[in-house]
Order: sequence, then structure tokens, then C-alpha cells
Amino acid sequence: MSDGVCVSRTEWLASQQRAVTARTRRRGEIVSLMSADVQNILTGVAFFHWTWGPLLQLAVTLALLSAFVRAAAAAALAVLLLTAYAQVG
Repeated sequence: MSDGVCVSRTEWLASQQRAVTARTRRRGEIVSLMSADVQNILTGVAFFHWTWGPLLQLAVTLALLSAFVRAAAAAALAVLLLTAYAQVG
């Protein structure tokens, strides 16, 4: 009304509703993108865990095995290395 243009109450309310809808849609898009980013970070952390976890478990297992049963530990390590070589080759 300050421009000298007379706008009906209905038209004004409709324009305000369109503006609110546009803002809400943008917020929804931002939330969706943030959710996808957080999911990617969590997936990366899980994959990182699976890279060092089994190696640590193998080292601790072999250390305990060698501490309790020395000959069996050497045999287990030999079988492990032969199996790994067979899978790679």
C-alpha cells in the first residue's frame, strides 16, 4: 500500500503464503543435504574402523597364541600366511 498500489487482503495473504512455502522448501532441501552428508561421514567412519580392527584383532590373537602355545602359534602363522598367499595368487 505504500507504493500507491492497493492490494487486497487475499492477494497479500497469498503472496505471504508463497514466500513461506519457498522458505520451507529451501529448509527441507538443506536438511536433506545435511542428512546425506552426515550419513556419508558415518559410513566413512565405519569403513575406517573395518580397516584397522581386523589387523589389531589378528595381532592380539597371534600374540596370545604364541604366549600360551609356542609351536602351535608358529604353525597357525604358517597356515595363515599360506592361505593369504593362495587367495592373492
